[in-house]
Amino acid sequence: MTLRSPGFSASPLISLLACAAAIACGSTSNDSALPAAAAPEGAAVDACTDTPSASTCLDDESALFVSPEGSASGNGSRAKPLDTLSRALTRIDAKHRRIYVCEGRYAEDVTLEAKHAGIAIIGGFSCDWVSSDAKPTFGTSATPFKANDVTNLLLTNIAIEAKDAAPGASSIGLQIRGGDVTLRRVRIKAGKGGHGAAG
Repeated sequence: MTLRSPGFSASPLISLLACAAAIACGSTSNDSALPAAAAPEGAAVDACTDTPSASTCLDDESALFVSPEGSASGNGSRAKPLDTLSRALTRIDAKHRRIYVCEGRYAEDVTLEAKHAGIAIIGGFSCDWVSSDAKPTFGTSATPFKANDVTNLLLTNIAIEAKDAAPGASSIGLQIRGGDVTLRRVRIKAGKGGHGAAG
């Protein structure tokens, strides 16, 4: 599934997993047959996004690695992974724009911004970096995953779980403002919306 905000004229804010959305309220999206978004002009296309388990892709020289058993002092390699996706996002550079996240639950919320253009966040691996059906799961709040003006972003084989919202607020699994995002086999679950004020 590829989402590009210019194609939505109703609002500049696209909130996935409001209950009116097609993949809302805990439903699962499985769209592996859909192609990835075309890279914006000037952005490199990473062939490893189509073959993420290839040995040439699971490589410390071109990717960062995250594990629940990782460390804040890790170097982001397979042998010394980082402990959170948010920490890995601070380490991306021209050579490392692909982040592998192994299975497990990550007690963190994630915000992606324009500077994260062209990156891929890839789950679907055990923590010894063997391809797996298990998905890393993110989320500690009612809006745990945000992408603001990020172009050519790929999210694949991850799960996002939003908590129940406070009174008068919404629970939104994945919120996108601007940019374009490709989702592949991403599971997104919203919590319960908060009660409104009494009429």
